[in-house]
Amino acid sequence: MEIKENGSYKYTELADVLRAKIQTEASGTRLPSVRALMKRHAVSMQTVILAVKILEEENLIVRRHGSGIYVSDKRSIRFIVYHRSRHPSRNNDAKEVTLLKAIQAAGWYLAVRRHDTEEGTLVSPEPKACAHIVNQDVVLPGMPFLDQIIKQKVPIIFMGREPGEHEVDYVTGDDRRFLLTLVKHFVQLGHKRFGFLVNEPPMFEVLQREKFFKDILASLKLPPPTVIDCQTKWGEHGATKAYTGLQNFLQQCGKKLPFTALITASEDAGVAALRAFHDNNYQIPKQCSLATFGCKIENEWSIPSITDVGSLPEDTGKHVVRILKDRFKGDLSPGFGIHMPCRIQIRESSAPPPSKTK
Repeated sequence: MEIKENGSYKYTELADVLRAKIQTEASGTRLPSVRALMKRHAVSMQTVILAVKILEEENLIVRRHGSGIYVSDKRSIRFIVYHRSRHPSRNNDAKEVTLLKAIQAAGWYLAVRRHDTEEGTLVSPEPKACAHIVNQDVVLPGMPFLDQIIKQKVPIIFMGREPGEHEVDYVTGDDRRFLLTLVKHFVQLGHKRFGFLVNEPPMFEVLQREKFFKDILASLKLPPPTVIDCQTKWGEHGATKAYTGLQNFLQQCGKKLPFTALITASEDAGVAALRAFHDNNYQIPKQCSLATFGCKIENEWSIPSITDVGSLPEDTGKHVVRILKDRFKGDLSPGFGIHMPCRIQIRESSAPPPSKTK
């Protein structure tokens, strides 16, 4: 294959050429140097370096400083790719960590691909993966990589949402059930007026949680919630936006809150919301109860400790590996879905509404 940097061929194609050659070589075989590859394929050093990096991530080669490039003895290890947004997110970062631990425990290798969701494009080429794990924040209309990986005919798992029209496996929490569990807890305490703090960017799961929350209140014949939209943009810190968004709201509404229980759209907002209430002289839970969607260890340590609901992050990776093991054994059944169990931790931030404490 001819490699054309200014035409249709580039470092991804060079990686394909080298990958094919590697498959015919024994482990430990020394490959041509970077300069030799440049000369042989008439490409730049940057093109060779990028191609070599792809193969290194796939565990096909190893680079030994001062010695050269060699065929890896680990190339038979299953290579799994995790796709997520390039934007930092505590929730997604936690998923990545637990996923990495579970994949490594299974004896496989995980590479992370971070996508620019605003542009709808790949940030790096698609490797020849054994399986793809796709996080909820990159399952967006117009993302061409999804069609590309489906064509590879390898296992695909959606993480954090159901697949919709796509016939692939998935592991997710049941957001509706989580929120319903939390609302019922507060209703049993006597609450009827709720607030919902949206501190994350307008990604799919956050918009869905807000809709679920409104639907649940309507089904229980309760008033619509007061939605506090922190106007968080991609790349902004969810906890910081939770503090400033609630701070601005509290300063505008004065001492009379339109709700007696506030639920945040993500676990990042709990401690930040607690601080905003404190800085505006509100006592939690005496004047307002507080809870977060999503479990976070800091909620247990805060004063008062914060009620939360969700699933344990470490469960996600375990379920993903469970599905992949079945697929690698040859299971060809239709798309398989796992809804993780609901976990609610009732803590000090939950109490009856103010009228019940008098």
